[in-house]
Amino acid sequence: MNQFQIIASTVMLVIIFLAFAPRILAKKSQREQRLSAEEKAFLYTETSDAEFAQTMPFDVIDAIRSGNKLLAIKHYRDQFGVSLKDSKDAVERMAKAMKK
Repeated sequence: MNQFQIIASTVMLVIIFLAFAPRILAKKSQREQRLSAEEKAFLYTETSDAEFAQTMPFDVIDAIRSGNKLLAIKHYRDQFGVSLKDSKDAVERMAKAMKK
């Protein structure tokens, strides 16, 4: 390979890396955020109803107030990345706390 081909290949590799690096790094940070969100969601089950209500996302509360528990469960799952059962339990607990 001559010098031009080496430089061209190097530049091409750098461009490809710069194009895909944000996606790769974003996936890693989403996993890290999801893990911390799962820890937060786990901690929510051990708090009082008042503390639990204060930490609940607004879109979940709005969906519960409008009577759309399925949407609330979806928002909770998207926010915290927990299982369907855990989100359902959290939404039902919040709905009970709001009725009091």
